[in-house]
Amino acid sequence: EDGLYMIEGDVTQKVVLGPDQDTLEDIYFRGAIPVHVEYSDGSQEEIPLLIEGEKTRVRLKVTKKPKKIGFNADNEILTVSAGKGSRF
Repeated sequence: EDGLYMIEGDVTQKVVLGPDQDTLEDIYFRGAIPVHVEYSDGSQEEIPLLIEGEKTRVRLKVTKKPKKIGFNADNEILTVSAGKGSRF
């Protein structure tokens, strides 16, 4: 888009509590989650992404071709799966 590369997707969240991971309905976190982007040329960038509500639509424009994308990949923020982020 506009001669740039587009990273798109949806982030869905739920808040769980306790060892049984009971879901707390209608309660969501709001905060900046780091997105780590590694480019084909070997350079890297961290882009803060505001997450709020049950689902957040992601649309990030970057100037270089992405090779790897990590969402909360270094477990900076709490995640549902015992502190495991995602790498794509």
